[in-house]
Amino acid sequence: MSEQKKFDTGKHFCVIPWIHMHVWANGNTYPCCLSTYEYVLGNAHEKTFKELWNSEKMRVMRKNMLSDKPTVGCRKCYNIESNGGDSMRVNMNSSFERHIERKELTNEDGSVDDVFMAYMDIRFSNICNFKCRSCGPEFSSLWYDDAISQVRYSADNPKILRIRNSLDDLWQDMEQWIDTVEQIYFAGGEPLIMDEHYKILEHLIEIGRTDINISYNTNLSKLKYKSKDVIELWKKFEHVTVGASLDDSGARAELMRSGTKWKDIISNRKRILEEAPHVKFSLTPTVSVFNVQHCIDFFDEWIYNGLVDTQLIEINTLVHPDYLSAQILPKSVRKETQNKIREFLIRHNMQDNDNYSSFTSLISFLDNDKQHLLPNYITYNDKLDAMRNESVMTTFPELGCLYE
Repeated sequence: MSEQKKFDTGKHFCVIPWIHMHVWANGNTYPCCLSTYEYVLGNAHEKTFKELWNSEKMRVMRKNMLSDKPTVGCRKCYNIESNGGDSMRVNMNSSFERHIERKELTNEDGSVDDVFMAYMDIRFSNICNFKCRSCGPEFSSLWYDDAISQVRYSADNPKILRIRNSLDDLWQDMEQWIDTVEQIYFAGGEPLIMDEHYKILEHLIEIGRTDINISYNTNLSKLKYKSKDVIELWKKFEHVTVGASLDDSGARAELMRSGTKWKDIISNRKRILEEAPHVKFSLTPTVSVFNVQHCIDFFDEWIYNGLVDTQLIEINTLVHPDYLSAQILPKSVRKETQNKIREFLIRHNMQDNDNYSSFTSLISFLDNDKQHLLPNYITYNDKLDAMRNESVMTTFPELGCLYE
């Protein structure tokens, strides 16, 4: 019996509205990270978590799912499933099967009396010490000035986005349900330089909830923050997963993710290996026009140096902004890159790897051509180079093919 048949209770049912909400740094709250943008439940600046938990759209979603009816906010999962993929809906029903029975707690109007956040993914702020080429001010406070100069962001917007004005205000609302958490995903911004992150870990340690799963998306630049040492905290938790957003090494890394000091990245990775070997470490690179031709070399470098396991590399293919995607490369370069990826998969026997599909998806992605976006790419990078006193062409000479 397949996993989908084993865990599904219907074609449209998903356990998420009974165990989770997803909050952005600007306060916008969604049922999950894959919900369509128009399906916003409300804003955490204006409503409590309890109010968002039983907002009109959340109640409608629960009632639809109990009746096995589709919900417009869930169409990304439906599309994935129609193409034969494993959606977040299917995976969450599997991972949190034990909580499917919580649907029986649903009131007639679709509300549920108590907030039960078994899976927590709240982006507390956009505070970040990097300004990556493919990012922007919504996810990095350091991007603010460059975005204003590019006239892509209004100076009326705040530089730092927070879901609440103060940590005390946030905690007063969170403490009513924080003890129900079983799995937490920390991302940002950069979560390892956020006060909220450390407040939560210390609270969980204090109440003896160190058996939960905590996972991260981090740039791996800081393991110490103020008086806190995250390694010392991780040692107290049984299940820690660190997904490092590293796209390349050396000068290439330092240009793609401005703010990177590559020697610090290597030092931090080695410290995790030495002091917290129980931490499950993975590479979660964003593959774009900048690094697609050399990402395989980077993966090999880290594999052969014992810094990452072959099984723990999962590619995130950059789709937006599309003028920075690998699809703007000439067809001959894309075909050569596809072959390089295929050789890597064979060389490391990755056919049975859980992340194999992320590589094959990139191969398929490279079949598509968007060279018509070259003017947008050139304008964007020329402006950033001038503002930051950097040079994409000096660091990535292979991108000269875009100017031929």
